[in-house]
Amino acid sequence: MTRSFRHAMVLVALATSATLLVACSTTTAGDPTPTVTQDADVNVVTPILSDPDTVAGTTVALHVGDFFDVEVPESGVDKWQATLSADKVVQFFAGEVVDGVVTPPEFAAIGEGTTEVTLTNGTRTVTFTITVTLP
Repeated sequence: MTRSFRHAMVLVALATSATLLVACSTTTAGDPTPTVTQDADVNVVTPILSDPDTVAGTTVALHVGDFFDVEVPESGVDKWQATLSADKVVQFFAGEVVDGVVTPPEFAAIGEGTTEVTLTNGTRTVTFTITVTLP
């Protein structure tokens, strides 16, 4: 699965969630009507990047909709796996090589909260925290 396809899937899920929340919301007299808008100029979400040495033992702060990529060596990029303490905060996508294109391990921020992350490639393990808030 390519990075842009991953980003599109997460963004569609987030937009659907926002639309459902707005559709299910109620207003009282005098309250403005809730609206969902999308900027037509925004097509690509730029991921936040870090390497395992830098991220180890830290807290990564993200907003819902952000992406966090872990820059690892291209050889063995697909060996990295993650364990999350809370699965509703971020979604993990393993690194891969498809048609010569290398995509690093990536986390997509999907909900508010905090999760402890253990990232390993079988010989090396790093732990860190990801905290996600609303934009």
